[in-house]
Amino acid sequence: MKLEFEELYSQIEQNQKETFTEISKKMKEESNRNIMISLIICIIIDLIMIFKFWNTMNKFMIFFPIIIIDIVIFALIFAVFSKNQREYNRLFKENVISALINNFYDDLYFSPKSNMPRSIYDEARYDEYYNRYNSEDYFRGKIENRYDIQMAEVKTEKEETHRDSDGKTRTERYLKFHGLFAKIKMEKSLQTSLQIRGNFKTSESRVKMDSQEFEKYFDVASDNKIITMQILTHDVMEMLISFLQDTNLKFDISIYGTDMYFRFFTGEMFEAVSFKDGNFDKEKLKKYYDVIEFTYVLSRKIIELIEQAKI
Repeated sequence: MKLEFEELYSQIEQNQKETFTEISKKMKEESNRNIMISLIICIIIDLIMIFKFWNTMNKFMIFFPIIIIDIVIFALIFAVFSKNQREYNRLFKENVISALINNFYDDLYFSPKSNMPRSIYDEARYDEYYNRYNSEDYFRGKIENRYDIQMAEVKTEKEETHRDSDGKTRTERYLKFHGLFAKIKMEKSLQTSLQIRGNFKTSESRVKMDSQEFEKYFDVASDNKIITMQILTHDVMEMLISFLQDTNLKFDISIYGTDMYFRFFTGEMFEAVSFKDGNFDKEKLKKYYDVIEFTYVLSRKIIELIEQAKI
């Protein structure tokens, strides 16, 4: 039985309170120690630089490199000596995120350090060009113990290298997508392609829907208008509109034969949230829950409609 958010949230807090109270205490002690070490090192280096360059540099100019060095020292100390922070992140994904996903999907395998293969992402045939690909927080499972689902955080970028008039090389990166990507394997084929996007500039296969409200937010492209109308029922269109309005979260859907793909433009996902006074950051956990739930509910609805459709 799938739990509503409030019930699941209470269950997670009850089960994990002792573990995260202890690790949070260690993190606070570790953070205070890192601050003290960083301050001592910074004071020593700052005094050395002031003593050495006070008479050879502009009195104001000497403080600029000191500030930069101090920032670098703090960053390095916290990066190297934050073992408990890394342990907190690991426990959060293994215990909390795993519980969220387990609430909806069966036979779950969740590996935060694993990635969604780039070849699977490319199957969805997105229009934007990219040449950098990163992925993490991969999981696979089953919907209703029947349909395979894979999901992960994916980030794609377009990287360009330019040479300016002085002969210097400059590299720029343009974000194309960052969020959750999912692939679902159905049993019955749609027998056509179907794409639901935010905007199409031009598309010969664009299908005009009978809902003006829906067309304010989405464009649909398909090779078969009749099949598209059987799948994008009034209930489904209302579901898509409601989720977009409630979350203000851009997403798109692609279906090719028996393969269905979702993208949610969430940015970074499944990262550790704060645990203070025995409570997790409820608002952020709700965001994670909503995306997972929407994927589960919508995929089941579309699968049901495809299986009922006269295709």
